[in-house]
Amino acid sequence: DLGGAKGRIDRLQLTFSEPVSHPHDSAAPFPFGVTGYALASAGAASGSRLDLGLKERSAPDTAARPSVGYVRGAGPPVRDAAGNEAATRAFSGTTDGVGPKLLSATTLDTDGDGRLDRVRFGFSEPVFHAAEAGPGSFSAAGLTGGSALAASGSSVDLTITEAAAPNSGVRPSATYTRDGVNDVADANGN
Repeated sequence: DLGGAKGRIDRLQLTFSEPVSHPHDSAAPFPFGVTGYALASAGAASGSRLDLGLKERSAPDTAARPSVGYVRGAGPPVRDAAGNEAATRAFSGTTDGVGPKLLSATTLDTDGDGRLDRVRFGFSEPVFHAAEAGPGSFSAAGLTGGSALAASGSSVDLTITEAAAPNSGVRPSATYTRDGVNDVADANGN
């Protein structure tokens, strides 16, 4: 996820078994196909690596592991140092190299007394996070963080100290900054 909309994959990095050559190409047809995505570009090879630019999907997809295919004769070829073109084939089981992205933060009044008592942080995919005694990596401007709760699906709640007066209309700036201790991760450890 290099830019554009948060939580939407826009690049796929391919690694070949040996150094290859391929020019940068931003016009179809491409010799590559990525299941569920439209290609925007096929980058210039660098050693054994080549990046594919993907057109972002409309929904978050940081947990995606799409299949990739190479077809001879469709666009500029990928060649090794001896000039041999890569074989036509499909690859499945790509590796998820993108961590969850914070997409939203929602204030909550779980006891209905008109005073905020939680902020729910919503991520781009299901996450793992064990409960912490303090706020850890989570904060909400102007509110005192209590504890970061265990993840539930794609969300982590931060308890906050209730204000003396009603404040359910407050919309604080909320942030998640990895602190290296019990950070949010996806199923692949990103």
